Amino acid sequence: MNIKENEIIVLENSQRYVILNSIEHDGTLYFLAMGITEMNDVIPNDVIFLKTVIENRYLYAIKIKDQKLISELTTKIKR
Repeated sequence: MNIKENEIIVLENSQRYVILNSIEHDGTLYFLAMGITEMNDVIPNDVIFLKTVIENRYLYAIKIKDQKLISELTTKIKR
């Protein structure tokens, strides 16, 4: 059970994202995602990093809020 590039996910708060890229950092897999509307139109200023957690057989996507980690991931993904 995992998330793949170009897959659309919906967070618990009903926000929709398309997965653009994945990157491993310090042994954890992170995903770069862009917000999309119900009609699958891109929301250009809504770009986030996510990580997944499996808990009780459910896959959860967690939005990364740590600015230092976001900066490290951004630098790494640009390479």
